[in-house]
Amino acid sequence: MYNFCPSQKEKILNTGQSGRQQPANRRSVLQDYRQQGKRFIPPMLQHFPIKETSWIDDRLPELVWIALLLQIYGQPEGTKIAVGIAEAAAKCSGADRLVFAFASDFGHPSSEQKKSTAEELRRCDLLEQAGLGLVALSENYPTFPMAFLSDTLSPSRSYRGTTLRDLRALLEEMYDRHTLLSILVQAAAVEIAFKNNRLQVPPNSRLANMSTLGEYSHTAESQETAYAVVATVSGLLSQVDGDRWPTDFWNRGRALEPCEK
Repeated sequence: MYNFCPSQKEKILNTGQSGRQQPANRRSVLQDYRQQGKRFIPPMLQHFPIKETSWIDDRLPELVWIALLLQIYGQPEGTKIAVGIAEAAAKCSGADRLVFAFASDFGHPSSEQKKSTAEELRRCDLLEQAGLGLVALSENYPTFPMAFLSDTLSPSRSYRGTTLRDLRALLEEMYDRHTLLSILVQAAAVEIAFKNNRLQVPPNSRLANMSTLGEYSHTAESQETAYAVVATVSGLLSQVDGDRWPTDFWNRGRALEPCEK
């Protein structure tokens, strides 16, 4: 987990200000990375088949569930809940190739495995928090792969992040993958990959010191770690099987709020 001072947490979860800055020494920061188009592939993912993905079209819909948890519960509590959900899903599904950091991963387990996942979360006292945190998606998106966690809940105005309006504001904040919120969401996905043994890095890797993200984007070290996180998530997501959920997510969004003419 990573620790943030109250002022930093307030800045990300309440005001939506990103504080994005581009480091002057970006080239040296990424010297061990391989550039592919506009993306930089970290050393640990350079031997994997990488396909191009879009932050808006593909990655944001896959990670929005984590963002909702961070919005409602803050960080690191939201990350803790996300990791708990992912660990329970991995344990109950027995699928050794799924990261369970991305929403589409939760569409693969059987109905019985999903039921077991919910029971495991109930046993760990995480089911109610998980379901409430995701209810904005579960109630409004019929094909949301994680809706089984919110079966007994409904949107509540008493919790920030549980209504469609809250979800819309969250998406606006995440359109830039380099805002503080977007970086923390991607960092949580990387932590899930670590916890579920889907990613291993050497001790000297930038990902081995994720606590530096507490200073993002005020130090060069935090920016180095952030670039490593973004590149790693790109590589992990390129291995996700199927793209139905991202397509359904944006199609449903247009149905809920048609574009103005």
